[in-house]
Amino acid sequence: MASKRVVVEHAIGGMKSFQILSTKFRNRITKNWVDEVIFQVAGLWNLKIRC
Repeated sequence: MASKRVVVEHAIGGMKSFQILSTKFRNRITKNWVDEVIFQVAGLWNLKIRC
């Protein structure tokens, strides 16, 4: 279980390299805006580690 947690923690840390997840955003556009941003950044992170 610990080895899986390390992989997840590294992924979260890598996604935080994107500025939009590292700073506080005060103007919410839609109710699910945060979920949409996290999904997009996760997709970009997966693309980055595969290339």
